[in-house]
Amino acid sequence: MNRSEFEHNLSLLLKLFNGRPNHLARFLINNNCFTDEFKELVLNNYELGEDVEGTEDSEENIDFSTYDEMNSYYDKFISSDITNKVDPNVSRELNIRLLTLISGEKFEDAARLRDYMRKKDIKIIV
Repeated sequence: MNRSEFEHNLSLLLKLFNGRPNHLARFLINNNCFTDEFKELVLNNYELGEDVEGTEDSEENIDFSTYDEMNSYYDKFISSDITNKVDPNVSRELNIRLLTLISGEKFEDAARLRDYMRKKDIKIIV
């Protein structure tokens, strides 16, 4: 079976799960369809949330003009650049902790936290 035949048959299989994304996800996971690398990218991606634009839970659907536009949109959900970003809640908490340490004149602890934040490329707001 060549790639285009496989792609066609896979498309037909995916259509069988129309409107049932949880069943599709479970089916694919149970059949070992994903590499460990792909699973890690999905698991650690902060762009994915309960209200992802274009899903039935969101208010609007996405329309694409070109195949490349569609690819770019979906790639952001499994991009290693995205997965390396820090959860905004963690960033906020670290900045609050940093401010607290500085206010309490615990400068050595503040410096260690600042260095950690720089290493992890977390924006320092203080």
